[in-house]
Amino acid sequence: MRLVSPPTIPSCRVFSAMPKSRLRQAVGGDAAGHVHFDSTSQDAIDTSLMLRLKTILSIFAGRKEMYRVCCRGA
Repeated sequence: MRLVSPPTIPSCRVFSAMPKSRLRQAVGGDAAGHVHFDSTSQDAIDTSLMLRLKTILSIFAGRKEMYRVCCRGA
């Protein structure tokens, strides 16, 4: 099983390369003034969650393979 990064990672790379004024323009309306460009505590929580889930997914993938091999004849 191949683990992939969440879709937010490539999006962040694209948006970080974009000029701030262009990103605000793309958002538009009242929300444009609320676009921020720094890390937040929620970013830290999300990153922590993804790192923990990555570990759990690799454990589950191993167990799935073990069950497949053990129960193949059942």
